[in-house]
Amino acid sequence: MIHIFDLDKTLWETFDKHGNSIWAKQLIFPIKLENEDLVLDDVGSRCKLKPGAREYLKSLKARDCQIGYLSVGRHWSLGDEHQPSLALINLFGLQEYFNYVQILGYKTNKKSQYLLAETEKITFYDDDANVIQDLKQLSNLHIIDASKISDWRHLLKND
Repeated sequence: MIHIFDLDKTLWETFDKHGNSIWAKQLIFPIKLENEDLVLDDVGSRCKLKPGAREYLKSLKARDCQIGYLSVGRHWSLGDEHQPSLALINLFGLQEYFNYVQILGYKTNKKSQYLLAETEKITFYDDDANVIQDLKQLSNLHIIDASKISDWRHLLKND
């Protein structure tokens, strides 16, 4: 079974110093791990791993699932070593779970473009209603609306 995740607002949520929702690509380096589920940036913004996200990924890995990510949260002018989303994956210790596609693209690209060649059945997790609507054209996808997931542990109970 293949599982592919969006990142922003799916596996984590990011806020500026005033508590306003922002994208991970807006974090300012240096960023540092405050605790296992919280990263802080240089100007007081924070990124919080959603509760149970790590446990959910761990349960998928234990079942020998293929796990990937597909996000369009790439900052235009930065190389991989300075991409906040890629740094977050490493700081949160999530890299060990991703053994399938690992795509960090630009917001100008539709996620469906990356998945058109996929023929196997995929469970895709995303929070964006427009992305979900676009992906419905692909018959091999089972789409989970991650905007409704505040705690991934409830999915563990349904597995």
